Amino acid sequence: MATFTGKFIEVTGVKIVETLAEMPTKLAIVFPDWQPAGLRTEQVTVVEFKFCTADGKLPQPNVGEAAAEFAKWVRDAVENGELDTTQGVVFSGVMIGHISFALGEASHIFPWAGTYEPRINGAYVGHVHGAPHQAGEVVFLPAPEPAKS
Repeated sequence: MATFTGKFIEVTGVKIVETLAEMPTKLAIVFPDWQPAGLRTEQVTVVEFKFCTADGKLPQPNVGEAAAEFAKWVRDAVENGELDTTQGVVFSGVMIGHISFALGEASHIFPWAGTYEPRINGAYVGHVHGAPHQAGEVVFLPAPEPAKS
């Protein structure tokens, strides 16, 4: 699917995955008192990104410009049919506050939007727009495919 390289943001992958209807066994063992409710299987778009600066960091004076660049990519990708607005979207990358807010504003066209959390291999829902989710809910994703050597 779509990729993009801007001045500050590089979208490295866009994929559609199906969420898990139950908490992964490894997490249930580590967090026996954590019992997320209402988990369901649904299609979600995962947008993987990184900062495309030489050192992989985003200079503070450029945060606003980078946020605007990423939000514009989301709007353009929707307009071009590269992102499906009938399902939730998960953003996976370094999520500094300004980028998160810009993506939140750009994601009002999706039923829900969340940010990926690698420690649980899932996402926390941050924005809800008519979906059967609540902000703060977790959705679990299938285990990532092993890197090919």
